[in-house]
Amino acid sequence: MRTFFLLGILFSISLNSHAQNLLATNTGNSVQSTISKVENGTVDFSIDEKGLDTDTFMPPEKVTSYTERSYLQKKAEKSPKIKAKNAWRFGISGGYSRRLSKSHESISGSSYAEDLKNGHHFMVEGQYFFPSQNGLGITYSSFRSKSEAPGLKDDITVSYMGPTYYSRYTNNDKNYFLLGVSLGYLGYKDNAYTSYDGDFTLKGGTLGAMLDASCDIGIAQNFALGFGLILTTGVLSKVTYTDGINTRTIPLEEDSKEGLLRLDVKVGLRFYQ
Repeated sequence: MRTFFLLGILFSISLNSHAQNLLATNTGNSVQSTISKVENGTVDFSIDEKGLDTDTFMPPEKVTSYTERSYLQKKAEKSPKIKAKNAWRFGISGGYSRRLSKSHESISGSSYAEDLKNGHHFMVEGQYFFPSQNGLGITYSSFRSKSEAPGLKDDITVSYMGPTYYSRYTNNDKNYFLLGVSLGYLGYKDNAYTSYDGDFTLKGGTLGAMLDASCDIGIAQNFALGFGLILTTGVLSKVTYTDGINTRTIPLEEDSKEGLLRLDVKVGLRFYQ
């Protein structure tokens, strides 16, 4: 009879040891507890405080490991994260661009005009995000297109620089969706040639605006692959003509103003810090 009583005590102790779990935190501490559930990295558990069970939980970023059912379990490795606490975001991008403003009537509808509408762009950007997930930053982009025909050539560069305001959204730790707006300076330069005038340069500048819709997909810790669409717009009302000898400012009539509306499709690398 005594033997059965001792076996019963040992069995009870064994069950109790299996029910207890050791929870390790990222501060180096450990908690003796009873884990009731682990979901999405969050550990629900109860602890014995002066004979009373207290239910609580610990978020995934504070848990390093825990024992459950008498064996050690490490936190499951997740796909690469972009941590929400990372305040700085830097990006470099490039891709296809399409000018959307109408061409000058002298070349409208021609293959020459189509070549000037299609081009490519390069972009660098940086933002600082606050805990509200709204951020301020700066953006620089450069668009280029060119076209050439007998007795005619245009090599156009349009640059944009300005402060930016962004909001970002996420439903997990991996991806972000961002919306941005900016007002800045649009610079225009056309290295041109005609058989009548020879080589000359047209330069101008105006107030520009930019809208950006982007998605960052985590590919490694603090790194993401970014995709996005950008609309940049502005209108030139005058240009400066230079042929190497003479320089003059040419005001543009209402029907000949240079529209700079453009759509960019960007792909690039993002770094979070």
